[in-house]
Amino acid sequence: MIFLAFSDTECVGQIVLRKDWNKYAYIEDICVAKLSRGQGIGASLIQKAVEWAKRSDLKGLALETQDNNLLACRFYAKCGFVIGAVNTMLYRNFDNDEFAVFWYLLF
Repeated sequence: MIFLAFSDTECVGQIVLRKDWNKYAYIEDICVAKLSRGQGIGASLIQKAVEWAKRSDLKGLALETQDNNLLACRFYAKCGFVIGAVNTMLYRNFDNDEFAVFWYLLF
């Protein structure tokens, strides 16, 4: 499922979801155009995801981001997500020191 956010005729945000095997709606991607950030668009997209997941009889939202993406981590925490796990091995084969953070919003 994909939801788009528009400002007039310009697409300024999107969220891509799928039903996961564990009865969560998994957020594969969420993004808001840089010039449109701070206007509540991301929160509105999360709300659309919540509505869709509830209508689909799912138990919450889940996603993964990196520990060094502080903007995203703060956004998810502000939206009520909690950390369910940290995976220190997922990005091990790349030339960086980031860890995967798995976030959950339970209904």
